[in-house]
Amino acid sequence: MKNWLEKGKDWLYQLKGCTLTFLKACCLPALVCCLFVELCSRTSVSGLFLYLLNSPFVFLYNVLIIAATAVVCLLFKRRSFVLMVVLFLWAVIGVTDMILLSFRTTPFTAVDLLLIKSALTIMNRYMSPFMIVLVIVALVAAFFGLFILFKKAKKVEGKINYFVALPFCALVIAGTMGLSGLGMSVGLLDRNFGNLAQAFHDNGLPWCFMNSLLNTGIDRPDGYSPEEIQGVLGEIEEDMQNITGSPVPDMEGEVPTQAPTATPAPTEPPEESATPLPTGEPELTQTPAPTEEPEPTGEPESKEYPNILFLQLESFFDPKYIENASFSTDPIPFFTYLKEHYPSGFVSVPSIGAGTANTEFECIAGMNLDMFGPGEYPYKTLLKDRTCESIPYALKKLGYETSAIHNNDGTFYGRNEVFATLGFDYFISQEYMRDTEFNELGWMRDSVLTKEIVKVLRKTPGQDYIYTISVQGHGAYPEEPLLENPVVDVRLPEELSEYYYQYLYYVNQLYEMDLFLKELVLTLTAYPEDVVLVLYGDHLPSLGLSEALLENGDLFQTDYVIWSNFELEAEDKDLQAYQLGAHVCNLLDIHEGVMMQFHQTAAEDEDYLEKMQLLMYDMLYGDMEAYGGINPYEKTDLVMGIEPQEITNVYIKYMQVSESDPLLYVTGKNFTEWSRIVINGKEVETIYLNSQLLAAVEIPKSELDEEIYYFSVRQAGSDDIVLSETAKYLYEKD
Repeated sequence: MKNWLEKGKDWLYQLKGCTLTFLKACCLPALVCCLFVELCSRTSVSGLFLYLLNSPFVFLYNVLIIAATAVVCLLFKRRSFVLMVVLFLWAVIGVTDMILLSFRTTPFTAVDLLLIKSALTIMNRYMSPFMIVLVIVALVAAFFGLFILFKKAKKVEGKINYFVALPFCALVIAGTMGLSGLGMSVGLLDRNFGNLAQAFHDNGLPWCFMNSLLNTGIDRPDGYSPEEIQGVLGEIEEDMQNITGSPVPDMEGEVPTQAPTATPAPTEPPEESATPLPTGEPELTQTPAPTEEPEPTGEPESKEYPNILFLQLESFFDPKYIENASFSTDPIPFFTYLKEHYPSGFVSVPSIGAGTANTEFECIAGMNLDMFGPGEYPYKTLLKDRTCESIPYALKKLGYETSAIHNNDGTFYGRNEVFATLGFDYFISQEYMRDTEFNELGWMRDSVLTKEIVKVLRKTPGQDYIYTISVQGHGAYPEEPLLENPVVDVRLPEELSEYYYQYLYYVNQLYEMDLFLKELVLTLTAYPEDVVLVLYGDHLPSLGLSEALLENGDLFQTDYVIWSNFELEAEDKDLQAYQLGAHVCNLLDIHEGVMMQFHQTAAEDEDYLEKMQLLMYDMLYGDMEAYGGINPYEKTDLVMGIEPQEITNVYIKYMQVSESDPLLYVTGKNFTEWSRIVINGKEVETIYLNSQLLAAVEIPKSELDEEIYYFSVRQAGSDDIVLSETAKYLYEKD
């Protein structure tokens, strides 16, 4: 007994030592680190001071979070080195947040770590070469400093008693996590992050960042059970019968998953097929006379439905909503005309200044992003591994072919993989587009999208659902004069005067995007099939806007318009992004899929959001009771591009006029600037000459001495990820 008492006293003594060491070695450095991190997050000393003054307990809790992550240093002999590594990582998080906030409104979250590959492909558009070099030098210097510190760090004397140190560290970490629950219960910390930027300011960067790291997916709702799900489904079925006057469509039916074979039109549409832009006020009629009869497709049951086109416009909103701002001419005259003459309203989107993929997800899947973790991107955390009910899957039941178009990298946000789990048959990214133009910041102009949309409409039999994502309005917007002859000049309120050149560039991009909308609508007006076109912005631009500066008083609202080339009765209505697809389908008397029917029947219910969380959790993380326990949606065989590349011949030259003179030519079909010649599995430098001709240069003649070669052509973007490759072409020397 005496020995146990002595051991107990010894443990208590060591526990006391651990506590004192924690307070001295971890808490004090964490205090300094937290001040630095919050200064970076708020980008001003006055902002930091107000935070400390208004939320002292929240600040101290954030200090404890940093200290709790640093407590692991007590488990290592080189304690000071491990402590510095932890504090260095927090400093990097703070600096990264500051850099990102200079380009967008959304703070740095853990999910952004999954987007590093995508971010690297566009980093040069946000940072000058000097800044990139500076960041690299700073990181190298920091890692070199840590290496020196590791070499020189003194080891603590004596042995570490892990029987005391490990439980102490676990107690500190568990206690810190427990305090977060207490903080949320008393209202000091936010439980839900509706406005991510505001949440970071109110709750502190360490708490919000750790929350985004640990809190992902959808929380299991209270009361989740098969009976609850069946109850919601029963309400949907009853309400749907009242709407349609007939039994509800089968919500668990078989879904076609294979991409149908494209049937080319008899003749290729000419490049100048788009209707020329008229001058003056546009005259659009609801019911234009068709120019030709559409060809039968063998699917008469789908002919009653129109083609459905969604066009998500990058950073697009009406700048006339800015209080006390004026423009030399309306930056978006055609969109203004559409708002006045067609069904329209505000659509609430889940982010500001960034997060295109999340608005996309809400519109395609009909699911509320607020149900997921703070700052989460389902494209990166969920949809790479599993399928998800969506508008494309629902429309495929009616014979629709489903396509996505994006005039940017096909791998950005992992769309080349994710679109297969959302039910798309085809994905046409910039790597499959020809005759393209880029704006002053290097983003592809949206004018290319008209012919791509028409190309899909003509190449696929039956009705089409086409989801198009534009990119021209993307930032970061220049802080210096960049445009030579801007069409639109802007006068800003005093609060935004420092953003003059950024707004000047932005509104002129809007003007060009508006011309594209006019060209697209006039082209579709004369299209021989019924078409519904839904236009909306994905989010507001990151340009210093606040609710007080906006006429509508909401940073999360953009405009939408529903245009059609036939008469479509609909009232103006404000919607959430996750309701938009179901709303449009309801106007067309389309009621397929659980989520679509839910939005069409339950949007006015008091417990609408609670029921939505029940369904979303059940479908994505629960027992799939809504589907009878089995996920009916299978991943599609996503086809990249609508016109497959093909090699028809190879010509090898054995004489060169100059060193830069090509040694071989590849002829074929549908090549683009992103096509790359591959010889026996090895890519070679390729020159794009036209859609039927590629050339290869700088090939050692010794590599052309074989008797047999296998040629292919790959489509790959700036990240070198291969999106597709032609069949191998056998070349044999005579």
